[in-house]
Amino acid sequence: NLGPSAAGFVPPGLSSNNDVSLVGERRTNLQIKDWLSGKAAVTDPIDAQSYVLDVLMTGLRTARGVDLTELELRSGIAVDTRYRDLIRELGQYNLVTLDNRQLTVTEKGLLQLNGVVRRFWQA
Repeated sequence: NLGPSAAGFVPPGLSSNNDVSLVGERRTNLQIKDWLSGKAAVTDPIDAQSYVLDVLMTGLRTARGVDLTELELRSGIAVDTRYRDLIRELGQYNLVTLDNRQLTVTEKGLLQLNGVVRRFWQA
């Protein structure tokens, strides 16, 4: 169990929800007072699209970027197909690169990262 206010992802099979349309659940612990009293963490089911957007939002902030093959295996969504036009457009502006299904943000894209990520949420 994580400490107060911590959050974690619980993959399918370990999740308390048996809905096959979900890729897992997010568990967020309560504030310290509630956590110390033993109250359970808040659990939110995560569908495939929400999982993809979470991974893009966090993964594009790293030098490694996002492995789209791994993401597709976990979510069932082919990001490079679903967001083909957006990835192409962002690439034309030198904001992202896609190489062997590895999506990364360029140095220029890093300076505009919130806007880059927002475009995926709006698409």
